[in-house]
Amino acid sequence: MYRVGIIGCGEIGQHHAKAYAAMPDVQLVAVSDVVAEAATALAKQYEGVTAYQGHQEMLEKEALDVVSVCTWPQVRAMLVSDVCRHGGVRLIYAEKPMAMNLKEADAMVEAARQAGILLVVGHQRRYGARWRQAKEMLHEGAIGQLIRIEAACEGWDAFQWGTHWVDIMRFFNDDQPVDWVLAQVDRRWDRIRFGHRMETECIAQIGFHNGVRAVLETGDHIVGAGFYNRLIGTDGMIEVDAAKKIPLRAFTRTGYIVPELRDAEPNFPSEVGRAISSALRTVEAGSLEHPLNGASARATTEVVMAIYESARIGRLVELPLQQNDSPLGLMLGRVGVPLVVAP
Repeated sequence: MYRVGIIGCGEIGQHHAKAYAAMPDVQLVAVSDVVAEAATALAKQYEGVTAYQGHQEMLEKEALDVVSVCTWPQVRAMLVSDVCRHGGVRLIYAEKPMAMNLKEADAMVEAARQAGILLVVGHQRRYGARWRQAKEMLHEGAIGQLIRIEAACEGWDAFQWGTHWVDIMRFFNDDQPVDWVLAQVDRRWDRIRFGHRMETECIAQIGFHNGVRAVLETGDHIVGAGFYNRLIGTDGMIEVDAAKKIPLRAFTRTGYIVPELRDAEPNFPSEVGRAISSALRTVEAGSLEHPLNGASARATTEVVMAIYESARIGRLVELPLQQNDSPLGLMLGRVGVPLVVAP
C-alpha cells in the first residue's frame, strides 16, 4: 500500500484526492496547504487523513511514498525540490504546467534524478480514452501518413492549457523532437489566472523533425469547437472533440467513422488515476522512464517557451532553446501590461 500526501488543497488537489480514493493500492494519509482551512476541509472528506498548514511539516512527520504537487506553477519547482530532499518518496506527481521557465524545469529534473525519484507531470490527456483511440486509429493507417496536427483552446493560453495540447501533439507524433517554432501572441487586456499573466491570443506553428507540422491556437477568437485536436493525414482526418457530443470521429477514404469509446469516463480524476497507476508500475519495475516523466515534460515546456520567445523576438526560433528565463515575462517587463492597448 502506497502512502500518499498532497501539497495544495484547491480544486486540483481535490481532484487528485478523488483519484487516489478510487485506487486500491494507495492510501491518502496527509494533505497540506498554506491556507489551513483548505487543508482541513479536504482532510475531513477522507478517513484517516491528517491536515498540515506547511508542506515541510507534512514531509517531516509522514512516511510518504507518493506526493502530488497541486499548487500554482510559481512555486512548483521549489516544492518538488523540497520533496526530493526527504527520503522515502518514490514518485512525485506534479501538476502542469511544469515550471515558469526552462531554468526551473531543469532544476526539477535534476533534483529528481539525484534523489532517484520518478517525477511525472500532469499531462494526463495521454491517458484519456479519446486521445489514445485516436492515436491507435492513426497507427492503424485510418488516415494514411500524418502530415499536420491542429489544436485549439478557447479562452486560454499557450502556457496553462496549451501545455496539454503541445504535449498531446508530441504524443500523437510519437514524441518526435521539435526543430523549430514560429509564433505570435497578443494581449489586449490584463488576463491573469493562477496568479500569473497570460496572453489573450496566440497562434503558433511547430515543426517536428520528421516533417510533421502542427498549429496551436489559443484565446478568445477560436472558430468552431472551443477545445479540439485534429490529425490530418494523406488519406483523411481524425478529430477529437471537434463536434458537439461527438468526442471522436474520422473522415477517411472509406467513409465517416464514429468509433465507440472503450472508456466512457474521460474525466479528470480517472485520467489522473490511470497516469498515477502507470507511474507506480514504472516505480515497481525500478525504472525512471515514463511517458510523463520530467524529461518529457521538459520537452513540452521547451516548446511552450519557444512559442513566447518567437513572439518576443519576432522570428522563427530553432530548438534547443537558448532562453532559460520566461520569454513572456521578458516581454511584459519591456513593454508593460497589456502588450496591446484595447481600442
